[in-house]
Amino acid sequence: MNRIVLVGRLENTPELRHTSTGIPVANFSLSVRRSIPNGQGRYERDVFRVVTWRRLAETCCKYLERGRMIAVDGKLQNRILQAPGGDRRVIVEIHADDVRFLEGARPRETDEEHREPVHAQVAAKPEPQEMNHEEDSIPSDDHAPSENVEEPDDSFFLDDDMGTPIEIDGN
Repeated sequence: MNRIVLVGRLENTPELRHTSTGIPVANFSLSVRRSIPNGQGRYERDVFRVVTWRRLAETCCKYLERGRMIAVDGKLQNRILQAPGGDRRVIVEIHADDVRFLEGARPRETDEEHREPVHAQVAAKPEPQEMNHEEDSIPSDDHAPSENVEEPDDSFFLDDDMGTPIEIDGN
């Protein structure tokens, strides 16, 4: 059984791309707080690379931005890349089957003048080089799952930084 569920905050705003056969795909990094503090009493974070496909990728790109709290349900997959020097690199990714928006769904602002400075940092990221030599490369659509997407759920918000969802009853 290969299953992983994570709750954390987006490290970057997802960008929609397409495979060579036109399948939508989006990558983003998810920062997850560890449940046990380190020796100094601080909670460290782990960062995971997440890949979404098809309509789920399009929905994530429409609604998610850096800093948003989400839950990801998916599976781990490895990709082996050939580095320019001939070295092989193993990239571990979470291929999401479901993404839950834990802070309510609201479309991202697309007007550049209304965006916060963090968006400019994301846009300034260099474009990937060759497909097989870059971590941000578009995975082959051999790994694309069949379509299984739920629309964003506005009935949850977070009470604290622990990522505990609390249901809103509409009052």
